[in-house]
Amino acid sequence: MQRRLRSAPQLVALLLVASAVCSRDSASAEENVTPIESVLRVWRERQRIARTLQFELTDEHLIGKGTGSIEGPPEPAGEVTVKRRTTVTIDGDRMRLERLGEDWIAGQGVRPLTQISLFDGKFNKEFYQHHSTIGFLAARGKHSEGGNTYLLPVVRHFRPFSAAFRPFAIDRLKVVATDAMIDKTRCILLEDALPEGLRVASYWVAPDQGMSIVRHQTTFKGLTEWQLDASYQNDPKHGWIPAKWQASHGTPERRLSAGKLTVEKFSINEPVPAKTFEFEFPPGTQVNDHIKRTSYIVPANAKK
Repeated sequence: MQRRLRSAPQLVALLLVASAVCSRDSASAEENVTPIESVLRVWRERQRIARTLQFELTDEHLIGKGTGSIEGPPEPAGEVTVKRRTTVTIDGDRMRLERLGEDWIAGQGVRPLTQISLFDGKFNKEFYQHHSTIGFLAARGKHSEGGNTYLLPVVRHFRPFSAAFRPFAIDRLKVVATDAMIDKTRCILLEDALPEGLRVASYWVAPDQGMSIVRHQTTFKGLTEWQLDASYQNDPKHGWIPAKWQASHGTPERRLSAGKLTVEKFSINEPVPAKTFEFEFPPGTQVNDHIKRTSYIVPANAKK
């Protein structure tokens, strides 16, 4: 039995019909995607693509005083602002944070600060040098600074699902609104009501800015505990990138801390040397080893 060959016009017509059907099916599929699925899809893709990243930040950090100190007389109530420079390097689930600048120590005032925190995928190593030189070792399975409020625009933007940081509780995220406005930016408002029922975390997600979170807020019994507002820049190569943000803990009457951070430099998917996640405590460091449940002072003639 012979098959009849279709003419060119007939083939073109069939292709147009097939294309129309595919477009209709694709549009129908998109219509069935919920707002939360649209957000999570973009977040997953961004985490997959950004294998390594490094951000250099300048930070004006405000600290609330008035808590007193066992080392001296009570501090008068008030606030002090210190300046710092922070570098965050992430490779997969590994992270290094290096913070240089100033710190405020109750009873001693503003002191120079050096902080280095490492998570190599299994163990944490932390080093602080301000009024004393202290080190910590722990096996937490995640970076100790992964949930730091002032780092959320970087960590939540690029590692929203990584257990090494503070991942979103996807099963608790609920869409409250799809047309919430923040400074003329339309947002999808997501809420996460924590299990105890008293604390609620809210996220304003901007679809026109790569599903970036332009506001984080946590309330306790209906009162704001902390709030962070972030702005982003659209990089030609990497898409929407955190640019600057400010956050505040506490109430306007009694701020516990606040900060204004600005991204000075960043790189994404550049090679990260293995030694980035290595650090030896310098001689004289008081080390609290929570892995071996011991403490010691690194001697002057310590070997690697």
